[in-house]
Amino acid sequence: MSSKRILIVEDNDGLRDMWCDALDRRGYAVAGVGDGAPALDEIARVPPDLILLDLIMPRNARSG
Repeated sequence: MSSKRILIVEDNDGLRDMWCDALDRRGYAVAGVGDGAPALDEIARVPPDLILLDLIMPRNARSG
């Protein structure tokens, strides 16, 4: 059985690292990115089962 994959999109490095570490310790396959454009790339590359998304970021995929 493979791990559920979670993508964390958070511009705050400390928060992103905390979430990635905590979920990784619980057996999830976790990827973390800092803004919208890399998130879209990661979703296209390996679609996650769940996305944790920071809605208030200084840049997003459309305003780039």
